[in-house]
Amino acid sequence: MSLPFAQGQDRVSGSKRAVPRASTVPPARMARRFSLALLLGICGFWLFGAVLFLRADGSVDYTLPRTRRPPEGEHNLASYRYGPRIRASSYFRDSNGHHHPMWLVDEQAAPSLTAKWASDHRDFKPWVSIAWREPRKLLRVRIEHAGLRERPQWTARTYKLTCLKREGVGSQLVVRGNRANVAEHPLPCEDALGLRVDFLRKPDADVMRVFEVEAWGR
Repeated sequence: MSLPFAQGQDRVSGSKRAVPRASTVPPARMARRFSLALLLGICGFWLFGAVLFLRADGSVDYTLPRTRRPPEGEHNLASYRYGPRIRASSYFRDSNGHHHPMWLVDEQAAPSLTAKWASDHRDFKPWVSIAWREPRKLLRVRIEHAGLRERPQWTARTYKLTCLKREGVGSQLVVRGNRANVAEHPLPCEDALGLRVDFLRKPDADVMRVFEVEAWGR
């Protein structure tokens, strides 16, 4: 019976040892096997990434640094100065600019058309939330809609305001038929920790656009 090893002599001990035979697989076949293994690895990695992408909801979550302590009197609880946490269901970006939700709290008096939040065109249930660091008394909400500086039909008509609290949600207000490009809504809520706005995207709208969201209270 032939063995898979040839007999050789150990130069140190002088004893015989097994010496592996040279591979009899042609180089071309080895190259094809390697290429196939590499292709299967790439496909597996791509499928794994595709599954993660399809499971992701596209949301964004960002906390700004606090640069100033909030005052005791009435003020905009959502101001970027007080280090809010901003979340959104999605945001639109392309080669011309990014419409990140952080623009919602920048308090610019005359923002550019880029300085607004816009949802992704695949997001059919757009929402944003702004959370502040300490419990406050929320009084009212002010929203600068897209129609203030762009097309009037881009102003949101239907949306829901929700006060966020440590134990869940507080006051809620459903707005229907809004025509104001700058809309103010009372939303009294004790011990509020944040605000969420859910928008009803119109069937003919490509994305949702908002320039500013302010939450006034103390």
